[in-house]
Amino acid sequence: MKNINLTNLNLNKSSQSFSSDDKIIKRQKVNPVHPSLSFNLTTFQQLNNISAEDILKNKSKFISVQLNSLYNNGIYHSKTFLILNKIFSKTKINFKIIEIQINLFIWLIIILLITYFISKKKNNNKFYLISFLYFGFILTYFIFLIIWALKNNLINEDFSLAVSWERHLGTIILGYIIFLLINLFKYFKNYYLLIGILFFIINISPANSIRIFLPSEIILQDKFWSSKYSQRLEINKLSNKITNEIEDYSFLILKIDENEDPYFKEILKYELIKIITIIIDDKADNDTQLFINNFNFDEYDLNILSNKINARDKIETIIEKVNETKISLNKKNLIELNEINLFDKFNLYGISLKKDQKKND
Repeated sequence: MKNINLTNLNLNKSSQSFSSDDKIIKRQKVNPVHPSLSFNLTTFQQLNNISAEDILKNKSKFISVQLNSLYNNGIYHSKTFLILNKIFSKTKINFKIIEIQINLFIWLIIILLITYFISKKKNNNKFYLISFLYFGFILTYFIFLIIWALKNNLINEDFSLAVSWERHLGTIILGYIIFLLINLFKYFKNYYLLIGILFFIINISPANSIRIFLPSEIILQDKFWSSKYSQRLEINKLSNKITNEIEDYSFLILKIDENEDPYFKEILKYELIKIITIIIDDKADNDTQLFINNFNFDEYDLNILSNKINARDKIETIIEKVNETKISLNKKNLIELNEINLFDKFNLYGISLKKDQKKND
């Protein structure tokens, strides 16, 4: 099987430009990205705008943005009393407990509390040392994440990271908490403690965590769960249709209606694990044009998935502009559009070299 590297797309050339809607868009040098990474191209113009020098000059703002992100985002989407509030809503009890985000700082406090009880019982401070070393590991992980985001152009203009890293962080924290709990139960053989910890875990767990224990009849009665179940069936059907139409390790642009559930694209991207997917904002036609203009059609074909009614007209307009650019540069590798209806509202558009050029090659 042929290995594909995004560097073959000629996306790492500098000082490329073309005209679109009376606006000149200039390409900056782009660091090569591993083909297994499905990345989000919000705007090509913003790539490489944030440098290490920018971060150092605005370090106070950068640190403030990261701290706000850590404070406002719950690890593993966890909040307090989600399950209890779900039970209240289903039993039609007019009562709701205040939900508080379980962010990184609260998890660190929990780790310190468990460490305190273990150390007090064992009369040994080595668990403090282990915990603080683990805190250092988390901090080091975050620093390397920033370096990685900087290298791969994943820092936004507001200094937020365009990386969903909380889940990875949650996995790291969960592993250490399990380690601490094992030692806690080793020294505190107390059923009341076990019941208390289980009660605490239930009160910080997402409501979805109990769904696997419920019969499908109850799940389908819940409006939210039912809609998500139907969504997964739709995504599974769509992904199977796509994989039947295009080969593994093909390139696919997702231009899904912005009104669609934002998780739809992310779940579909996960289902299409063997296809190199690129998410481009539905309204960002300039970004689509720039990507197509720099794509290496001599070696690969490009596909676009869209659920917009006027998607074909927009893509044809983009292709016309790209071909005009190629003609003006005396390039002969002109491209054309093919359309495949998958099902319902989704259409798959294939872009490749014109057939007469393929024959000549």
